[in-house]
Amino acid sequence: MKTYRDIQGELFILGPCNFNREDERVLFHIILKSLGDHQGITLEKVRSLPYCDIVDGHCEKGDFFVSIDLNDGCEIKSKNSDVIDFLEKLLH
Repeated sequence: MKTYRDIQGELFILGPCNFNREDERVLFHIILKSLGDHQGITLEKVRSLPYCDIVDGHCEKGDFFVSIDLNDGCEIKSKNSDVIDFLEKLLH
């Protein structure tokens, strides 16, 4: 999966490049499945908020969350760039 990286304030962001204009919900579930299949990653249950869905996660490098909303689509966010580096390698 091709990804992009960004920084938003204190958060490092990793997101899927959606060149084929797939439904963002499909990408959200593909990412959750890919991360959930890895033994070193734990994912919490989906929290549905009025404006987005969020799944908190943890890996050997630290904490992160996967979110999907109408504005930004599906993204992985963390305060630790090492977490983003680790997750990016898993998704490629």
